[in-house]
Amino acid sequence: RKDKSGRALATEVLLATMPVRNLIRRGALVELRSQLDSDTTRKMHTLERSLTELIRKDVIDVETAKAYTKHPQLLQY
Repeated sequence: RKDKSGRALATEVLLATMPVRNLIRRGALVELRSQLDSDTTRKMHTLERSLTELIRKDVIDVETAKAYTKHPQLLQY
């Protein structure tokens, strides 16, 4: 947290929808990210989307977000 008052929660949510189950069944795990990115209901989301929201709300800074993701290029701040 920018204000040093504790920790901030960043999450990644993948629901077992039919398309997700089919991808897992086929072993197409690399395609799961595109499934997360294409979810417009915002029930499913990537860690990068969650970190981006924390940056936009001024809870964390960009450098902190980059330290906790494998895909810093996907942060949209």
